[in-house]
Amino acid sequence: NFLTNHNATMRELLIECCRRLDKREFTCTNIDRNHTVPSTKIVCYKCALKIFKELVFQFRISMKQNDILPITMRNRENGYY
Repeated sequence: NFLTNHNATMRELLIECCRRLDKREFTCTNIDRNHTVPSTKIVCYKCALKIFKELVFQFRISMKQNDILPITMRNRENGYY
C-alpha cells in the first residue's frame, strides 16, 4: 500500500491531509459546506473519523498515477475505493 511503500505512517498521512486542508487544496464538506474548516477545529471522535475518511479519499484522488499500487489499480476508474 501507499504508506508502506513510502515509509509513512497514518499520522504522517493525517498531517499531510491537514496541511492540504489548511491550504484549501482539500475541503471538509461533512462539517459545514458554507465555511472553510481549519485543521485545528475540534470535533468529536465520530466526526473526526468521517473527516479523515473524506480527506484520505481526496488524497487518493490527488495521487499521481505512478504512486498508485498495486499496478492493477492504476487502470481503475476514479471512484470510491
